[in-house]
Amino acid sequence: MIKQSEIIKNIKINYYISNNLFLNKHVYIFLHGWGADTRSLKSIINKVDNYIAIDLPGFGESDRSKETWGIEN
Repeated sequence: MIKQSEIIKNIKINYYISNNLFLNKHVYIFLHGWGADTRSLKSIINKVDNYIAIDLPGFGESDRSKETWGIEN
């Protein structure tokens, strides 16, 4: 698991990629539920070889959004 981050619209977004990313044509993309982060998906992520797991803004190690938003957004 490789931890990375990108700045998108002035917000740091944290994500994890597998060591084998793009070695085959199938890539799993994991998005956690509201109030969680990628750590909540660890047991599932450990079962696949080719993935990207993203901490949504305001969760995990991603920065909070500058705008107020909630589950309805």
